[in-house]
Amino acid sequence: MIVTMSDKRDSSLSLWIVREAHGRPQCFPGEAISCGETVRLTNLEKQKNLHSSEKFFAAISGRQEVFLFGENGEGNEGDDWIVVCNSVASTDERTNSNYWQRNEEALHNNRIRLRHKNTNSLLTASREFMYGRSTPRIEGHLEVSAFQTNDLGSSYEFIVAAGIYLSKV
Repeated sequence: MIVTMSDKRDSSLSLWIVREAHGRPQCFPGEAISCGETVRLTNLEKQKNLHSSEKFFAAISGRQEVFLFGENGEGNEGDDWIVVCNSVASTDERTNSNYWQRNEEALHNNRIRLRHKNTNSLLTASREFMYGRSTPRIEGHLEVSAFQTNDLGSSYEFIVAAGIYLSKV
């Protein structure tokens, strides 16, 4: 199943659970996610992971395809993504380490990039690659793909804008 992006935030299909990397010990709710940490993203409704492989190509752009994979949140190493924080990620003074932040007052500080661990490609979505009338169920959705680049443009940035956030007290 391909992955697309839409402006609609009211769909459970747009909710993802951030989990430990494939084969790693379980992470617990509320644990901070370090910049550079490898994670899996499991779609809440489908219980499949955000996955990519160099073997498959996206329909519109021809870039590396991104799709849902696995069963009940279990897949393989192709589900692993590295969290790349932007330059203004906050520093935790206790450990002097950078963490993926959630800051409602400054959403621009929340921007991250996701780099596919196996292929070193960045997750991307751009209005340049939008599904049209020939695909009515997903017309107007953006194609999600992965691309090997050092470009740090906004089509490679993602913001957590909604969800349930847990933190340790």
